[in-house]
Amino acid sequence: MYFYFTSSFPAVLKINGIVFGEITNQIKFINIDGDLPLIEVCPLIPTENYRAFFLNDNFLSTPPEYLSITDLQGGYLIKVYSQFLSPTLKVLQQKKFFNITCTIYNENGYKLSIESQNDFFIDNIYFEFNSSKIDYVNINGCNFICIYFSGEKNYLFLYSVDNKIECKFNKEVFSYEINQNFSTFEKFSDIAKHSVKTFYTFNNNEFIQQKREIFYSDSYTKETLNEKIIPYAFLEEFFIGGDYEFFLSDKIKENKDSLFSFFGNFIGVCPPPLFRNYDEIGLIYKESYNKYKVNYFTFTLENGKISNLVKS
Repeated sequence: MYFYFTSSFPAVLKINGIVFGEITNQIKFINIDGDLPLIEVCPLIPTENYRAFFLNDNFLSTPPEYLSITDLQGGYLIKVYSQFLSPTLKVLQQKKFFNITCTIYNENGYKLSIESQNDFFIDNIYFEFNSSKIDYVNINGCNFICIYFSGEKNYLFLYSVDNKIECKFNKEVFSYEINQNFSTFEKFSDIAKHSVKTFYTFNNNEFIQQKREIFYSDSYTKETLNEKIIPYAFLEEFFIGGDYEFFLSDKIKENKDSLFSFFGNFIGVCPPPLFRNYDEIGLIYKESYNKYKVNYFTFTLENGKISNLVKS
């Protein structure tokens, strides 16, 4: 079976007691033979724990919280997350608003707690950050604790606090605005270098997208893309809700509405791994908190337009 390993921290990878080198954010590809191999992740820094697990069906279908698994249809990608261990309790930030106290701290891993007169909420934080900002905000007449984590990646969380404390918004964003309206700004490392500003309203106990404004890199010219790149550009444009029809033949345009059910709710686009066909393109789907899968599609082009698409 084919496996890709990656880790949020430097570690030594051992398989059945044999050292296979160091793993970090760079992906390591290994073809593992035999049944139920024992995997050991030995951290090279003191703030992480040793991890060990058997690659059995139960592990691959229900991974533990400290890692994620992506089913690549013929292999798996396993990413080990940092735990950011601390020998003592360390409060990183705390703010009080009226009768609400919000605390970000490290107690054998980053954690968040929110306490009000009506409820108490606690959760783990599984990503690294350099700083955090905590605010008390009102959106469409409802009150929220707003937490923005800044680091290599930036994350925005909104927790409703009027009654039961619940996370109502959680997303990686570049920046955000909360004044008369609530909006987020995202940047994508895709072919067009898309930037997207999204406006939300809070209604029926959930955030609902109202509109999007889409921006492109000044150097991006969709009319001159290489044909091998066109399917990727189309999928990325479809994902962000842009002008994806530009890449379609007239025949496919007639049935464009069926593309939403055909592709489903994917969260990313990727090239095929080594063990898949070179002309397949992967779409990534989230199945649970730390479980993902990839489905593959092939595209046929005529005169620079997509004339047919098939799910593998």
